[in-house]
Amino acid sequence: MGWDNLENKDAGLLVVYNYSQCKTSDDGRYLLPDSVVTVPIKSSQLETYAEIFEHWSNYTSTTSSSINVGAGLQLTHFGISGKFSHESEHVKSQQVGDRSVTTRVQARYVRYTAKLQPDTPLSPAFKNRLNSIATNIQLNKTAMATYESQLLVRDFGTHVITSIDAGSIIEYHHVTTKEQINQYLGNRTHSKILSYGGPVYKPTNFSLDQWAEEIGNELIAVDRAGDPIYYLISPHTLPELSPSILYDLTESIKAAVEEYYKFNVYKGCTKPDSPNFSFTANVDDGSCESPFSNYTFGGVYQTCSQSGSLNQNLCNALVQKNPLTGDFSCPEDYEAVLVDRGSRSARESRRSCHRSWFHKRCSNYFVWGSANYASYWCVARGSVHQQSGFQFGGLYTDTVPNLLTGSKSCPLFYYPLKMGLSMKICVSDDFELGFRYSVPFAGFYSCLSGNPLMIEKEPTQSHDPKMARLTHSLGSYLQSAAPNNWPKGCPNGYSSHLATVEHSCEINYCVKSHAFSGHGLPPLRRPPFIELPSDAYIDMGTVYNFEISQDDDTWTEITGSKTDKMPEKSESKSGTDDGKNESGLTTGLVVAISFCVALGVLMVIMVMMRRRKKLNLYRRMDVLPGNTNQARHDDYGTAGETSVPMNTD
Repeated sequence: MGWDNLENKDAGLLVVYNYSQCKTSDDGRYLLPDSVVTVPIKSSQLETYAEIFEHWSNYTSTTSSSINVGAGLQLTHFGISGKFSHESEHVKSQQVGDRSVTTRVQARYVRYTAKLQPDTPLSPAFKNRLNSIATNIQLNKTAMATYESQLLVRDFGTHVITSIDAGSIIEYHHVTTKEQINQYLGNRTHSKILSYGGPVYKPTNFSLDQWAEEIGNELIAVDRAGDPIYYLISPHTLPELSPSILYDLTESIKAAVEEYYKFNVYKGCTKPDSPNFSFTANVDDGSCESPFSNYTFGGVYQTCSQSGSLNQNLCNALVQKNPLTGDFSCPEDYEAVLVDRGSRSARESRRSCHRSWFHKRCSNYFVWGSANYASYWCVARGSVHQQSGFQFGGLYTDTVPNLLTGSKSCPLFYYPLKMGLSMKICVSDDFELGFRYSVPFAGFYSCLSGNPLMIEKEPTQSHDPKMARLTHSLGSYLQSAAPNNWPKGCPNGYSSHLATVEHSCEINYCVKSHAFSGHGLPPLRRPPFIELPSDAYIDMGTVYNFEISQDDDTWTEITGSKTDKMPEKSESKSGTDDGKNESGLTTGLVVAISFCVALGVLMVIMVMMRRRKKLNLYRRMDVLPGNTNQARHDDYGTAGETSVPMNTD
């Protein structure tokens, strides 16, 4: 089975489970798939132990701890595995709400370990999805390959389960105040008893001995281990694909899994006793200290230029002026910082027709064009008035909601500004009514530029040349360096959040650590994280030609070919009337064509016979009988003319 390692939930079926070999477990009690083997646990030990979790981030899943810990991902923040499960979120809510500690006592019994054999055949649905992604990669449809890879992760999960411990668990779970943990039995704030597998828990006269005796018939998965989903891609499971495509396919799925993790990392202060504590955060970024400075935000703007032969203007959806200046610029005392640079392409369908005898042949072809854009945000140079810029009200994209509103919208009194392909930045200059929704903001950073607010201010220069050399710092060097050399991060007391990923470039923004704390648990962001590409379902390898009758009523396909590259003219397809013969022509059209051909042949023969007679150079004329005075003459003239003597009697 597939496995979503953030939610700890089963996902789509990844491999084929065939029972043709009639395999059973060693004790003959369970029928096993051909691709699964079991390792019986010979001991009959019932493991009982207790755990204390003082912080929710250290809590481990009862039935999925192995796969959560050994996620198999080379990510900095893979520790968020399982943090979006109901079990983990419940513990976090109880600890933060009650300012308490969680205690877990459980009895665990394991009877079998089931393991998935290597190179198990893939399920048809999963294999078809992989082949579709590979096709898009081969056709250089990168955006569509990325989109389908993210859909694959959404539907089939992040991991494949390769090993399961089958058994049963009974668990006693309660929460007590931290101040009186030594006397927690008298100070419990919340408690519950959970049973996983085994017999139904009966509170009256319950005993572990009786529970253990009845486990055998009610086994479940009490622990799971596995690998990332892209580990299933190999020449053995996909022999029809070339090795180079297999590598690109693996990288595409891997990137989709990693993006799923990155979009669900919420950085902030996770210490409940800190004034900067963020209830939303699931990764501590050391921002529990109070920020040293408040920063102003000078707005954003985006330029655009279009190329190609399109009638539509792609830049209309991309261009953005800065409302503070009414132009593509920053206010006075502010400096523009590049955030993103990219392009958007589109196509238009056009029609070309020409006549051939009695028929009009038409084809629809595509014209392509692109728009190149560049996004900037405005950072203050030095000290400026606190109300000289905008208030920041969060941001959202077409696929990711605003953390402030929980929807793809701006707070009240805030206005969206366009940035990139789909990002909207919420700003307001109403410092009276919009202040309640404002979030302390500390800049953007991306793969193209760092955050200038991370650069330490250059110390005051001394008039003494020797002292000036001593006071030269890293900050002064970075201030004169290119933006791509600036530090990528947030100032003290601020946390970074992933805004979006466009053309493999991450764009992050910085806000005060506890800015989103009043909005509950962090929502799980599910893929896809990009829009459906405009060329998603274009058949890029087939060229269709049609012959259209003079009255435009009949469209007949006359060719169909496959090409390896995008054709210059991709022609549209339309249907024909019923009653076609094998060539695709209707019966009435065949009769009409046959009659026209026969008539044309007859006319050609008549014209040729007439021309042959006119090309004779002369024609001999006989003398009429009884006319002895008439003599025979040979007349010469132009081709096609004959002189005949007249009777003068």
